[in-house]
Amino acid sequence: MIVGTYFESDWNTGLQWQQHNVYDEALQIIVGICRKHVALAIALLQVGWPKRCETDFRFDHRTLQNAHDILAAAWRHGVSPAQTALPLETSPTTPQNRISDWLEWLSVEIRSWRDEPRLIALVFTILSNQNQPIGYHAEDELAELLCLRFANVPWYQHKKSGVPGDAAES
Repeated sequence: MIVGTYFESDWNTGLQWQQHNVYDEALQIIVGICRKHVALAIALLQVGWPKRCETDFRFDHRTLQNAHDILAAAWRHGVSPAQTALPLETSPTTPQNRISDWLEWLSVEIRSWRDEPRLIALVFTILSNQNQPIGYHAEDELAELLCLRFANVPWYQHKKSGVPGDAAES
């Protein structure tokens, strides 16, 4: 995770560092739930797993970093209807409760992707084509779709990619 400003008033670096500290766990949630979505689709279609997806495989965390960071920023902004209060407006809670809320929100969000199968397909395209042109294209498309999914966030834009990032870089 890159700790930085993704939208106007994204100033809570303490919360960003807390999310950074559970980055690996968050990536496992994204990958694990997407694998469950794919497993269900495969069972319904009665086809086999693609060879690259037959076992749990290692992946370069950087391939999902931008998607993770967009999701983390969206949660900080509080745009999810599943979230009852903005994280910055709630009464003071322990950092662990806040992080538990983040990871629970992330799980709910990724499970909801069953209604947006393109997001799941992009994650698997990324994981199956790590550090390859098709994987890079999927990374960019996933970032764009996530920004559209959370269109109410006033995203700062990178000049090169058009995806959110630190305002100082734009």
